[in-house]
Amino acid sequence: MARPIEEVPPFRRQPSLPDNRWVGPTMPIEMEMEQARTWLGRGAVLLDVRDRSERERLRIPNSAWIPITELLEKWRELPPGKPIIVHCSAGSRSYRAAKFLREHGFQASALVGGVTEWRAHSGEVESGPLGQAQGNEHLSVGAAFVRA
Repeated sequence: MARPIEEVPPFRRQPSLPDNRWVGPTMPIEMEMEQARTWLGRGAVLLDVRDRSERERLRIPNSAWIPITELLEKWRELPPGKPIIVHCSAGSRSYRAAKFLREHGFQASALVGGVTEWRAHSGEVESGPLGQAQGNEHLSVGAAFVRA
């Protein structure tokens, strides 16, 4: 039987595995907000796969960004050995992206409800034009929603 995430030791990389693989608890293909909070608090990357216009309208601070249309070319830019929580607006694109990343050796999970659910749980958001930092966040670590 799987142990709750709270009982699992911190993530650790195993040098004998390829760079994009890691040793730690297995992530479900989809996860609810409470579970995502725990994973983000332990260093998981929050990846936005929405397009530029959606990201300009609303984004989660400190989230990485690779539009799903570019994921096939840019997935190698993601931090190796880190679990990834993928989000979109409501969950459909993030589920496809999480499946793709899993096929390429990442621990990846789709956030159920996407940014809509994030906001519903009082998650911090921002909006506005993407500057240099917001347009090239592929290596950002997403820990914007860690609350006591």
